[in-house]
Amino acid sequence: MTAKDNIKAEIDSINEEYLDELYLLIKDFAQSKQQLKKIV
Repeated sequence: MTAKDNIKAEIDSINEEYLDELYLLIKDFAQSKQQLKKIV
């Protein structure tokens, strides 16, 4: 399995009520990585 497959499997097992919070964490993580690319 790829990392993306593992992440998708974990997301599928998470209770629906936590998905909004998880989305915000993922979004913040992705944005921070994009900002690092701009700096370098």
